[in-house]
Amino acid sequence: MKYRREIDGLRAVAVMPVILFHAGFSVFSGGYVGVDVFFVISGYLITSILIAELEQGRFSIIRFYERRVRRILPALFFVLLACLPFAYMWLLPPQLKDFAQSLVSVVFFGSNVLFWIESGYFESAAELKPLLHTWSLAVEEQYYLIFPMFLLIAWRYGRNRVFWSVVVISAMSLLLAEWGWRNDPDANFYLAPTRAWELLAGSICAFLTVGRAVKSNGILSVIGLAAIVFSVFSFDENTPFPSIYALFPVVGTALIILFATQGTWVARLLSMRVLVGIGLISYSAYLWHQPVFAFARLRSSSEPDHYLMGALAIAALVLAWGTWRWVEQPFRRPTSPMLATRRAVFVASGAFGAFIVAIGIVGHTSQGNFFRYDPRIVSSLRDAESGSPVVDLENRVDDGQCVFSAPHLSEEIANRIGECATMHGPGILVIGDSHATNLFHSIVRSERNVSTSFLIGITTNGCHLPEIRKGCPYNEIYHFVENNQFTFARILYEKAGYLMFIPPENRDVRAYIRNGGSAIVDEERISGVVTWLNGLAEFSPIIWYGPRLSPLISHNEFYERGCDGDFSIKDSHVETYAKLDSAIEGLVKQGGNLRYVSQINAMNFSYPEDFGGCDDLLWFDESHFSRSGETNFGNRFDLLSGSNDGP
Repeated sequence: MKYRREIDGLRAVAVMPVILFHAGFSVFSGGYVGVDVFFVISGYLITSILIAELEQGRFSIIRFYERRVRRILPALFFVLLACLPFAYMWLLPPQLKDFAQSLVSVVFFGSNVLFWIESGYFESAAELKPLLHTWSLAVEEQYYLIFPMFLLIAWRYGRNRVFWSVVVISAMSLLLAEWGWRNDPDANFYLAPTRAWELLAGSICAFLTVGRAVKSNGILSVIGLAAIVFSVFSFDENTPFPSIYALFPVVGTALIILFATQGTWVARLLSMRVLVGIGLISYSAYLWHQPVFAFARLRSSSEPDHYLMGALAIAALVLAWGTWRWVEQPFRRPTSPMLATRRAVFVASGAFGAFIVAIGIVGHTSQGNFFRYDPRIVSSLRDAESGSPVVDLENRVDDGQCVFSAPHLSEEIANRIGECATMHGPGILVIGDSHATNLFHSIVRSERNVSTSFLIGITTNGCHLPEIRKGCPYNEIYHFVENNQFTFARILYEKAGYLMFIPPENRDVRAYIRNGGSAIVDEERISGVVTWLNGLAEFSPIIWYGPRLSPLISHNEFYERGCDGDFSIKDSHVETYAKLDSAIEGLVKQGGNLRYVSQINAMNFSYPEDFGGCDDLLWFDESHFSRSGETNFGNRFDLLSGSNDGP
């Protein structure tokens, strides 16, 4: 196969937007499409080799997989091994357990399935997964487990028929992706059936070019490059993907492959030395960038600034060059003394794979502890988090009748609420973010709050008024209450307290307060919440439950202090929350339509007693109650009415 410099340059166009997107540079909001460019390039290059060998009658499936092993595994295993000491030193047990599971899934090229189960790519927690990016390697290798065998079996029917079969399968995969983003967007993003058409697009290019002259067309090649650039800067996390939108980078890449021959402006641009150089190390750069970024974020109390992330992006390229020079190149050459025989290649790959899998299994079975911390701490935190409805929707209460919680107000939920109102009369509605989820379940678990058989929670993690982002149910709640004004006797609202402070520059406000800083109350944000709630209060009485006095003690600190540590909080911490409590109450009273209840006063928090201990943790993180905490704090006053006088 004739070497084309512009294809290596195209690899640089693919990898750099991915790196800059993951580094957090918002201008590259669609940088993730670089993966789709890679898929098309891969489909083109691999299929070109397969077609040439099939036409010459010398195709060998064993030789094909030997090439794949030499190309993929040495650099991959090297990066995985390099990650191990940092994961051991810096990851907390739950994180290390997840990392260990991802190690095993990477070796078996199933990480796309694992990350689909854990979902989703655009969530903030995804940025902290060092091996998240390996999902695309898994998609490729799953494709190459099937596609060569398909070609080998189908080739007897002739190249033309195989070509049209590939076109039809590609179209079906695209249609599946169109259906998938509407019905299961996470599966659609991660799984091979809805990504196969992108690799097949590259395969189609191979059928059109192998054994035939590549046609030069400067205009079409410019259109192709423009389509890629457009998607990099115009798409974002809200763009349905993959879908017909993915035709921009996919067709754009195909146009460059088909028409950007030497002599065209695009080919000259992509053949520039710097782009070809980055393209040559693009695989290693892709492998390195996510672990580098993830570990940096894990070690920082807040999102690293652009200067640091830019420096880390350069560091990833430097590491990539070293890996390409001393790992990729020596192992890819069959004449190299390193793994010179096919048998040596497969034996060494199996041995290294088994070693990494063994580490993953130990990490999983030890719950990510790896003999680092008191097992009681690991067990208590796991128990505190595992039963929390904040962490897992399946833990939310639903009695099958009229006491239940849901993250969204769907038509089905609205109908169910209507039926409950008919049976029981006006009920209680709990709304807000994950702290409101705690509030709902505190009511349910409390012995003092048993006076209602009609209690509904519509609470969604990460949905913080006054902002109403996509996926948050506040508009639906507002319209429902407006149109059903006698359905609820009252509405209870709670919002995470730490989100009502102005974050200090480049610092996590929780750590800042915990360490003695006096955070500034964000009165503008609070006023926005008051305005929204006052509008809703035109249709139903509302109680705003003020912020709880959260300990803001991170898991990391809990592990370091141990089961017998001191979990007191600073006086400045108490004063900062008291100042917030007072500010909210004052702004609520100015509005006139709301009632405010101070949880700090009603629950009379006292530390370290109200933190709990290894035998009975009352918090599962910095600010959320554990199940035990929901029961303990829920019994301190009547949450249904906001009274200390009992039910």
